[in-house]
Amino acid sequence: MNIAVWGLGNHAINNILPALNKTKALNLLGICTRNQENLKKYSTKYKCIPWSSHQDMLNKKNLDVIYLATPPELHFKQGVEILSSNKHFWSEKPLTNKYKNAQQLISLSKKNNLSVFEGFMYFYHPQFIELKKIIDNEFLGNLKEIRCTFELPHLENPGYRNNIKLGASALFDLGCYPISLILKLFENYNIELLKVDLKKNLKVDISGEISLKVNSSINCFLKWGYDKKYKNEIELIGSKQKVFTDKIFSKDKKYLPKFSYIDQNNKSTHKEIEQADHFELMFDAFYSFINPKKIKEESDFILKLSRFEEMVLNYKDQGV
Repeated sequence: MNIAVWGLGNHAINNILPALNKTKALNLLGICTRNQENLKKYSTKYKCIPWSSHQDMLNKKNLDVIYLATPPELHFKQGVEILSSNKHFWSEKPLTNKYKNAQQLISLSKKNNLSVFEGFMYFYHPQFIELKKIIDNEFLGNLKEIRCTFELPHLENPGYRNNIKLGASALFDLGCYPISLILKLFENYNIELLKVDLKKNLKVDISGEISLKVNSSINCFLKWGYDKKYKNEIELIGSKQKVFTDKIFSKDKKYLPKFSYIDQNNKSTHKEIEQADHFELMFDAFYSFINPKKIKEESDFILKLSRFEEMVLNYKDQGV
């Protein structure tokens, strides 16, 4: 199956292209960017087609999938173009920053019998799979509380993150990770949004905290933001044990994840999880997901997450 990458920022260069180059089920057919220097450099490196015109890319007959890695505000319009050209639409998060736009994209994909997938790579890492097993097996006893944080220090090169016209938003850049984690871990549970605190700078939200309640019994406290001490972690507190793991979201493929358990007697144990490139695993999964059942499951989750993000963004103290 032939795939192209549209957009060639640092993330695409450092993570997406190397992963696609190693994914056996997918052939990197080409890349599309207006940056002529990067276009020449990376099309030569990966021996693929260079497109400076996205229309030329969309018109390519033997191209099956386009992975979109452009700024978030462009995703909806470009996603419509991708699906209208009869190509699968796989995207960096957020797929779009408006629920109504997510609905339109999913509707168009159904009409054209195509897949739409959102690039939450951490779902496919053994670390997240282990986390889900811990919860599903009730290893901690009665789960009482979850605390999850994703915060970044000051960025010297923030890219689109300072430009509201390109979709700048800490919620859609960082907050989507802990929110998606709770929604994925508890897909079949009732999740209630209790409290939201978003901080803004020049109309751009730069940090956030929310409180959730899962099945009226599990309290969840989620935090994210820029210009903080780096944190990328989750802690689960149960009646028998509590567990902590670091770098649950973003991590290098050489990172060795570890779960730390503390029991009621304050005795600690540790379990290491294998290293993995979650981008490679994500693309392998996306390829295997091109079937009606999986496409529907992914579409349903995209809509659920998009609706929840909009609830957070529009939250008022009087109610959602």
